[in-house]
Amino acid sequence: MKEWYDKINEAQSVETLEEIRISLFGKKGILAAEFAKMKTAPNEEKAQIAKDLNNHRTARSDES
Repeated sequence: MKEWYDKINEAQSVETLEEIRISLFGKKGILAAEFAKMKTAPNEEKAQIAKDLNNHRTARSDES
């Protein structure tokens, strides 16, 4: 996720930020794919995975 944070911070235009937003938060985006992986994750790990992903999603959404 750090690479995405760096891309956001380095973005030079609104268009670039929009492309990043779609790549991260879109229906076929990175976060959607990561949440989909939870289906196969062991039950013991699901809560932590969800917490981490939600923290990333919330942190980026709150900054906009």
